[in-house]
Amino acid sequence: MTGAFLSRRRADEFDAVVSAPTARRDSATESRYADLLEVVSSLRSVPDVTARPEFVADLRSQLVVEAARMARPVDDALRARLTPSKRSAVRERRAATLLGGLAIVAASGSMAMASQAALPGDVLYPVKRAIENAETNLQSDDAAKAETLRDHAERRLQEAQQLSTDGADAATVAATLHDFTAQSNQAAELALDDYETTGDQAPIGDLRSFTERSMTELAELGDVVPEDARAALIAAAQSVQQADSAAFQVCPTCGDGTVTELPEFATTPVSSLLRLGGNAESTVVPPGFLDEVQAMADRMPPARQEPADDRGGPDDTGVLPPVDETSDTEPVIDPRPTTTPLEDLGDRIKRDLPGDDVKVDLDDTVDDVVSGIGGLVDTITSDSSD
Repeated sequence: MTGAFLSRRRADEFDAVVSAPTARRDSATESRYADLLEVVSSLRSVPDVTARPEFVADLRSQLVVEAARMARPVDDALRARLTPSKRSAVRERRAATLLGGLAIVAASGSMAMASQAALPGDVLYPVKRAIENAETNLQSDDAAKAETLRDHAERRLQEAQQLSTDGADAATVAATLHDFTAQSNQAAELALDDYETTGDQAPIGDLRSFTERSMTELAELGDVVPEDARAALIAAAQSVQQADSAAFQVCPTCGDGTVTELPEFATTPVSSLLRLGGNAESTVVPPGFLDEVQAMADRMPPARQEPADDRGGPDDTGVLPPVDETSDTEPVIDPRPTTTPLEDLGDRIKRDLPGDDVKVDLDDTVDDVVSGIGGLVDTITSDSSD
């Protein structure tokens, strides 16, 4: 959360420098943003866009032609009869304004009510988000804005739940979870800023209650969210825990209990280690990953075969002793699998990697890596024993 606070503070500081007159700018602050101020000055010096002369001439000629077509002679008697009186015109304008306003309010209210049930991808969903933005901007202080943003973030979780239940595509679910993360982070920042300014513990308590509810809903989403949107779900859960941790640090007595714990799916899955350089919306192995792993396997030396020992010891011949078939004692069989730790690691990587198509492509490569590393370990062990 500290990085977000610093970024916002720097943005506010730069806005103050740009908005202030040049004579009133602080020299130290102006020197820090010298490059950006030069860019702003260059943009301001760009002249206004004007219409091309040929376009203006063509438009004027069209208007003249249309005006000539519409010209009709009207006698004075007809003009006097059709011209309303001044008092009547005022009344009509007022009535028209009133009726127009009522129509706009009625249409807007109906559209607003209909948009409340819209989901991402629906026609009315942008109207729903625009109304939410207006509600947030109309709040008077940080505490009220934080409360409004928390309500909107909870709506995003409900939308993600509905989309996952309806079988929506993973990209839409991931985008909704990203919106939840952004709104919850902004709400947490505003609540922390309000507590730092006023010392009021109520917003921090509300924030901690929100994180507890959100973590419960995110845990429920872990069972239904599409596999390709799981990275966005994990990021959302970790963001909620960070917000709760920041609130607990500034005010340990606000709210109930300790910091909210992450669900099991949001800890450190092995598959997340394979998505180096990826984004939160994709669970595909990064380009070139398989080639790099194959090159690593090619560079590994093959396993060296140990020569047979000719000293003739009873345990060094490499031949198993004969089994006495007349004995009543059954041979002891080791129930443990005959796999090495490296092979187990390879199996874990292939099992945790999302996507059957990627798993099939990665099988041979991981086997080569495990075999190559095993040969290298055998070589080092043999050299050290010699």
